[in-house]
Amino acid sequence: MTGTGPTLFLAATLVFSPGFASAQDDPLSLLMREPEPIMSIASTGRVIDLRPTDIAALEISESGGITDMFLRLEPDATDSLTALTGVAVTSGEPVFVSVCGTEIMRPRMFAPVDSGTIYMPGFDAVQAETLRALWHGRETCGTLDTGVFDAQ
Repeated sequence: MTGTGPTLFLAATLVFSPGFASAQDDPLSLLMREPEPIMSIASTGRVIDLRPTDIAALEISESGGITDMFLRLEPDATDSLTALTGVAVTSGEPVFVSVCGTEIMRPRMFAPVDSGTIYMPGFDAVQAETLRALWHGRETCGTLDTGVFDAQ
């Protein structure tokens, strides 16, 4: 018997063992699931739920213990943000930005945000890395330490 025989047998045993397939999620269905929203942006009765797939980039800049983040959105999310912030400018209402249900910012808009970039100043490194982990899928809102954004 060659060196691959026992390995093949073990793999076949695992795959064809009773209960193995039913205990596992179908890999294709895991790939097809839409990721849960990690951020929400709301104003004047409108809400944009941002999923990791709506975020093109997250840039983090740290200086003197203060961390700023620049969230760059994909085109469809940019269009939604432009519309929402345009209405907020007209109404004078603030824009509420939340991560996993915790409000992190409440800015007033003086012009629509049409660049697709959300500037998020004054955070700390832990909060920035937490947002990056949510974006990359290493964290979910369900596994997140609920107090990480409370200090904002």
